[in-house]
Amino acid sequence: MKTVVLQIEDSAVENFKALIHLCPSIEIVEEYSELEVRKDFDICMAEATKTLRDNKVLRKPSDYAYIMQVINEKQIAYAPYFLTPDAFLDYLKDLGFKNIPGRTTIYDTKNGIKGEYPKWTFPFLHADDIETLRRNNVARQFLSAYFKAQRRLSDRISDNG
Repeated sequence: MKTVVLQIEDSAVENFKALIHLCPSIEIVEEYSELEVRKDFDICMAEATKTLRDNKVLRKPSDYAYIMQVINEKQIAYAPYFLTPDAFLDYLKDLGFKNIPGRTTIYDTKNGIKGEYPKWTFPFLHADDIETLRRNNVARQFLSAYFKAQRRLSDRISDNG
């Protein structure tokens, strides 16, 4: 069995459902709007970032770049892609965060990341083995906090539904 995720314009949803109805081997398992997914992502993103701040995981302004990069590498389903550091920083501001780094810090750090998570290296950012591990762990702890927030949100919805 395969799962396929599609995005369908609101105006085409009913026609799509009628087409699917003609194919008995296809089932619509779940349906939700982009706004619902985005709202859930926003809640979990804010909670995870706050957790990292509270736990002093984000020790350097450049650490925010690792969050942006792990999101852009699609480690979280349905997460937005941040085309520029400005888009990411504007998003953090929209979530209510203050005292965030500047775009040059994010841009320079992002450009210094080589490879794919969880095996990032930093050949141009002067990272020894311990610092390389710490930087990868920023992303790991962010993902852990994000998915924990997602489970809590899911539990709240289940309890209320």
